[in-house]
Amino acid sequence: MECRINGFKWDDLELLDVQIGLPTVKVQTESVPGADGALDLTEALNGEVVYGNRNIKLQFGFSPYGNFNFYEFASMVHGKRLKLELGNKNGYYIGRFT
Repeated sequence: MECRINGFKWDDLELLDVQIGLPTVKVQTESVPGADGALDLTEALNGEVVYGNRNIKLQFGFSPYGNFNFYEFASMVHGKRLKLELGNKNGYYIGRFT
């Protein structure tokens, strides 16, 4: 499966598995004195549910005998906010790589 990080494809790196989690729903409720239950204001701002971040886990493989430099790769992505494009999906994800 092809994977591009910030538009760059690492030739010696093979994407083996992708796990894309569901984002958390940003729920907002308010308790009203003297009323049963709570008011659900989750969709009050724009009429739609809004979401938090999601976790995406990528499993890579590389040949220990090839030219791939793991430490160079790690220094290019670790801790940085980058764009991720997957060859089998339309669109892209932007997030912090760890």
